[in-house]
Amino acid sequence: MKKRVGMVGVFLECNRFSPVTTAAMFAQGLDLTGAELQEELAQMAPLTLPDTHGFMQEMSRTANWDPVALRMAAAQPGGPAEAAFFEDFVQDMELRLKAQGPFDGIFISSHGAALSTANDDPDGQLFTLIRRCVGPDVPIVAVLDLHCNVSDAMTEALSAFVAYRTNPHTDLKARGVEAAQHLQTLWHEGSGAVAHVKLPLVPPATAQLLEPGTVYQALMEEGQRHVAGAILNVSLCAGFALSDAPKCGFSVVVTARHGCAEQARALAGQ
Repeated sequence: MKKRVGMVGVFLECNRFSPVTTAAMFAQGLDLTGAELQEELAQMAPLTLPDTHGFMQEMSRTANWDPVALRMAAAQPGGPAEAAFFEDFVQDMELRLKAQGPFDGIFISSHGAALSTANDDPDGQLFTLIRRCVGPDVPIVAVLDLHCNVSDAMTEALSAFVAYRTNPHTDLKARGVEAAQHLQTLWHEGSGAVAHVKLPLVPPATAQLLEPGTVYQALMEEGQRHVAGAILNVSLCAGFALSDAPKCGFSVVVTARHGCAEQARALAGQ
């Protein structure tokens, strides 16, 4: 029997001090639901981000599955999203999850540094809603920008957390492929464990280039050295300081195999 995977996305990098991002700005960028999104996902070069395309290709290559298009929205970097737009997005997502379930997995494409005019953690709000709708045993995997501002609400809702490892960002498709591989591992072995540690550090954008000789590159390489055995992914997210939110700061996020939560927590805290 084919595995049914819900496809979800919301992508917005927010500067607290920029003009509000409106529903019209999302419509101008990307805001597709249901059949329209299903048709877009089937394109050779979809309008969605490359992480979604990579996920789709890898799943189609290696799994017996059906993508279930729910909703994906994206806008250019800007100010906090209109509260009315985001609340509508969350309510619409809840209706779609309940109407089209049950699901065997959920894929989320997210920037992770969103704000709304009413909420400093809309990403956490959305992830928590999805977890509540699908239940505790359905794997939820997410791909996020390394400039995401990570909250406990986000990581507690996820089964696998995958952040970009390049800046400038050139590995989105590869991270989508990785997310597909993790989803299938979780299907075979059981739900994964995600550990999150927030460091008392808000690095400036000028310290976040990833190239030989930079501190961030050295940290990234050290993190990847631990990806083996129980550890599926190590994501080092420097965050986006201009969001000016309580969840800003450097986050270490570790995803481990089923039953390996203690190893994930120990590594994240090193």
